[in-house]
Amino acid sequence: GYRLRLCPTAQSVHRWRDGLKAYCVQQYGFGYGRVDLVAKHPGHITGDRVSPLSMMSHPVLMLIALLMLGTAPLIAPFAAAAGASSSLALIVPAVLLAALFLERAMAGVRAARRFRDPAALLFPVVHLVRDVVWVAAIVVWLMRRVGRRPAQPSSSMRPRPAPRPVRTDGCM
Repeated sequence: GYRLRLCPTAQSVHRWRDGLKAYCVQQYGFGYGRVDLVAKHPGHITGDRVSPLSMMSHPVLMLIALLMLGTAPLIAPFAAAAGASSSLALIVPAVLLAALFLERAMAGVRAARRFRDPAALLFPVVHLVRDVVWVAAIVVWLMRRVGRRPAQPSSSMRPRPAPRPVRTDGCM
């Protein structure tokens, strides 16, 4: 029953949480929410301008790599019995992880140059942590769906108190 109104002078503040734990909590919420969005609107699986397909594929590729690493000890004997290298079960996920790392490293170098900020060189490490957290969100989301548990806003993110906005632009 609410009406939306365009206010071209409106501004927002994007606040990242301080510390690794808080960052992971925030990213879990983003990942869970993104899966919820794609489930409701499958056309968004390829991403958008903020999170293009390359970014959307990161957690999926991380999930595949982690599953392959987890099953490598089980697959190795079968690979060896078939005459294939038993290390193949480790090579494929290692290549996936290296590709994810290199893609983010290139983005970090571009950002470091563009903004003259060497902190952007941490992109690969931070982003791989983000990918693992998104994998956890995907797994929890899938488990809740399989268990037919209803979606709740708190499933994706615990709310935190926000300061009340101060209106200075005259938009209401």
